[in-house]
Amino acid sequence: MMDSLKLEKHIEKYGFAAIDDEDLLKIILGTPSLIDDELGICLSLRDLAFLDFEQLSRKTSLNDQEILKLLASVELGNRVFEDCQLRFGQLTTSKDAGEISLSFFQNIYQECLVGFFLDVNKKLIKSEIIFKGTLDASIACPRDVLVCALKYHAHSFILAHNHPSGECIASKADLRFTKKMAQAAQIMGVEFTDHLVVGSKRYLSLREENLFN
Repeated sequence: MMDSLKLEKHIEKYGFAAIDDEDLLKIILGTPSLIDDELGICLSLRDLAFLDFEQLSRKTSLNDQEILKLLASVELGNRVFEDCQLRFGQLTTSKDAGEISLSFFQNIYQECLVGFFLDVNKKLIKSEIIFKGTLDASIACPRDVLVCALKYHAHSFILAHNHPSGECIASKADLRFTKKMAQAAQIMGVEFTDHLVVGSKRYLSLREENLFN
């Protein structure tokens, strides 16, 4: 970790991409690391995508102002990323969504359901984490997905969820949810394009495997 003067000169010369995570946190919070007070370990940047104000307050010694700054920085980063996705029209196919999902779900140890909401030209309007389960369970509802689809005026959507076990096999619960989701989407007039199950190194498209109905 660099001292403030050296860090400033380094950023001026090489840009923010050339500094490490600890120095970024130091700039934002004035502290070099995030320590989980319950476990005595440093939280990773990926953990920040899944911790809210209450959890950070409980797990770390950060004060309320520091937590607000940190969460605002995470949200700003998410918005910049999503804006770039929209501008370049990415995630227009199941393959695109699968490749992005593989990267996103890496080292995430709780089951999450992510929706990719598309316009009539199959270009991304918005991606959103719809549900986060516990370490070993997830309960998702088609209603929650459709609320997002209607909010963003989506013509269609792709869903993706991970299996923290690393297995890339559709469970009976996955198939039941997909069937209910397809029926609900049809009633609402929104196209449900695909549901992806993401394992540790690959993903499964229920549409491509003829497991959609």
